[in-house]
Amino acid sequence: MLDALVYAITNGEGIIKVVGEVGSGKTMLCRMLQAILPEKIESIYLANPSVAPDDEVHAIAFALQLKLPNNAYRLTVMQQFQANLLIRHPEGRQVII
Repeated sequence: MLDALVYAITNGEGIIKVVGEVGSGKTMLCRMLQAILPEKIESIYLANPSVAPDDEVHAIAFALQLKLPNNAYRLTVMQQFQANLLIRHPEGRQVII
């Protein structure tokens, strides 16, 4: 599974979903993946799956160290997130969540 994830990420696959029973090793797999990804790929690991969508976007922005006010609307955060990704793209840098 680890090799499949690395292949999919390094070849620009869009969305990859890993599912499994509690205790099957999903978190360990994510940690191992983070450790072996090339430097040009920045990974963001959101450990809490029950976060509200608005909070999720803010958590991603925080992980990317985007400078935003705490009360920024979701749309503003999304626009800053997209702008940040567009800056990284020509540099060959990639972000995975």
